[in-house]
Amino acid sequence: MRWMAWGVGLLLWAQETVWPGRLLFELREGFSAEKLPPELAELRDRVGGQVRLRFPQLPLKDPASRPIWLLEYTADLHPAYVAKLWRRSPAVLYAEPEYLPVPFAARQEDPTQLTYLPSDTLDNPFLRHLRVVGAWDSTHGDTATVVAIVDTDCKFDHADLVDNIAYNWNDPINGLDDDGDSYVDNFQGWDLVGASYSGSGPFAPDNDPRLPSSSGHGTWMAGLAGATTDNTTGIAAPSFKCRVLPVKVAPDNSWALYAAYDGILYAAQHGAKVINCSWGGTFYSQAAQNFLRQLIQTYDPLVVAAAGNIPPDTPATFYPANYEGVLAVTGVDTHDVWWGTLQIGYGIDIATTGEGTTLHSYTGTDHSYFRMGATTSGASAIASGCAALLRSWRPDLNAYQVAELLRITADSVEPQNLPHLRYRLGRRLNLARAVATRDTPACRITAWRAYDGNDSLFFAGETFFLSATYTNYLAPVSNLTVSLESLTPHLQVNSGPYMIGSLGTLQSHTQTTPFLLTLQPSCPLNAKLPVLFRFQGDGGYSDYQVIELTGLNPAYVHLDSAQLRTTLCGNGRVGYYDTPANTQGRGARWSGSTESWLFEGGLFIIDDTSAHLSTRAPLGSMYNHFTPTQAATHTVQGLYEIGEVGYAGRGRYHRTQAPHYPGKSLRCPPRTRQPLCGFRIPP
Repeated sequence: MRWMAWGVGLLLWAQETVWPGRLLFELREGFSAEKLPPELAELRDRVGGQVRLRFPQLPLKDPASRPIWLLEYTADLHPAYVAKLWRRSPAVLYAEPEYLPVPFAARQEDPTQLTYLPSDTLDNPFLRHLRVVGAWDSTHGDTATVVAIVDTDCKFDHADLVDNIAYNWNDPINGLDDDGDSYVDNFQGWDLVGASYSGSGPFAPDNDPRLPSSSGHGTWMAGLAGATTDNTTGIAAPSFKCRVLPVKVAPDNSWALYAAYDGILYAAQHGAKVINCSWGGTFYSQAAQNFLRQLIQTYDPLVVAAAGNIPPDTPATFYPANYEGVLAVTGVDTHDVWWGTLQIGYGIDIATTGEGTTLHSYTGTDHSYFRMGATTSGASAIASGCAALLRSWRPDLNAYQVAELLRITADSVEPQNLPHLRYRLGRRLNLARAVATRDTPACRITAWRAYDGNDSLFFAGETFFLSATYTNYLAPVSNLTVSLESLTPHLQVNSGPYMIGSLGTLQSHTQTTPFLLTLQPSCPLNAKLPVLFRFQGDGGYSDYQVIELTGLNPAYVHLDSAQLRTTLCGNGRVGYYDTPANTQGRGARWSGSTESWLFEGGLFIIDDTSAHLSTRAPLGSMYNHFTPTQAATHTVQGLYEIGEVGYAGRGRYHRTQAPHYPGKSLRCPPRTRQPLCGFRIPP
């Protein structure tokens, strides 16, 4: 006997980097841990949970910001599943698992211990390549400027680092909290996690950020950023006299950075003007983005992060490097050529060399060195050392301005690299020019919008609009114009330059006449296409920025006419095409609401011998048994709004002539009790 069923499924998502038993979320105004709505209070109790502030020491400077809450629970349920349940409450803005970043692995080029240590003559070519030596002609930095290394460890007593540590003289080691900051004897940095951690329960922090029997990733980064310079010992580092704050955020026996963002907060609250994050992951967290925005608004640190290490040409986006407000760093060699295994992308700001000799300890008591191969971990640490030197030289600039000064004064690497890398490596840092420059503008896009006055879905052959808000972070500029260029043949720009005129320091301008673009018939399905904004102004000012427009010529269509608004997708999903990111689609929204109560929906076709799914698979993957074959269509016929997508299914449902997956929405008065939405699967 043969049978078939179809429906909308909500399945569990698992991912190895998820912290078990923990959930991050924000609440709408009027709710808190003490004032949870009944449905959340009941769910909290059912999972054996407690709710508390995730970052209780972070003040909210922006009135629009909301506190980030943590649900810790004991039930044997995956955080993705609990997050799905938590999000059902209308009091919840978002809910997500807490992810665990890890350091980007370092490659050791020469494992041989070095014994001959002339005065700073263990050569690091990046000091010349990045024009650090030229910057030292103007400044050696300032001991009051601190660069924090938030990482696995830091051997602060290494002979080539001990004199450059940001010691807390207000809290000497005497068993007392002399400075009243709630950290007892945090004289030489802090270990937020402790020697060991099982993954649940409280940390056991202490005042020793070292590893007991060797050194690790964090010590290597501290050496590249801030080794003691001009001390007749070992290596030199860009920050010169600037001090290093060790912040250990992993247990001794693991590189899981359980306290990564707690460490960033600790660093900012203890005076770090630059915070290095040579770690990350491909998971996007709304809580982490909001945390960083609040942190930078409150304490003004420059957060520098590694863009990621990858196999060649493997597309990936790493965080925190790609969060708003973070300086993203990749690496090139001393000839400005891409290494081939480091991350590329339009969101990368600068490149440094990414390799060099750094500090190490083989036994925990020796003071050794090794040469580390190219990584974005090293590239980020080197950039952080350079940023600390520049911040000490330019105390008049805020964190965003220092980041922009590093970027705008850097050198192009395009002539040395293949055409497909254009605009995807950032610029190679030139510290001497950054130190010497006082009068350059630096314009950036701080917001943008693509629209068409309809459903803002752009199909092949359609024309749409693109406008942006521009901010100038540095010196004033006059006669500023912005022109738009397509970096792909699939997109045509139909507008000339847009005139802004004069734009002062930290002044913004919102575009009043949008650019006009046409999507060409050749555009692939669900394309992500880059466009280049080119800035020109008086005094020879020239700059650019690339953004990517996503979901062009979509294989999904919105059904908005009925009380229930949703999106029909050619990959078999309902609500969102790109689950779990959930950026392409309506979800499921009741008329008048901007919030979706659906996290994930999908088509499944099942008979007595097989199943064809478009929903969650085990271990975090997705079932992709339906493939879109053409762009969606959208029509209105009388009372009905009709969306249709073509798909090809695997196995018995694969057809040479691909079937269509139509959805029909009844256009009726908002308070009607008639059916809201229906779908038809062809036989």
